[in-house]
Amino acid sequence: MPDDKPGNEGNRVGVAAADHPAGPYEDRGVLVPHGSIDGSVFVDEDGTRHLSYTTEVNSQNGFPQGQILIDRLVTPTRVAG
Repeated sequence: MPDDKPGNEGNRVGVAAADHPAGPYEDRGVLVPHGSIDGSVFVDEDGTRHLSYTTEVNSQNGFPQGQILIDRLVTPTRVAG
């Protein structure tokens, strides 16, 4: 990695799925398409699913690194935005 790029520049929250907790897991792709880590899903009282995550380098919309965001999950592999 070049010295002028932060080591976490490529971090993205993604989805992996398996039929059993021990795996094997299948990569379902990137869920948050900008710099992000530590994704965690929670379900609201009304059944709506949300994803919380922390922004990283190259986050969209100018969010600074280290912000905790919450987004609604449209499907298990797509956030509302």
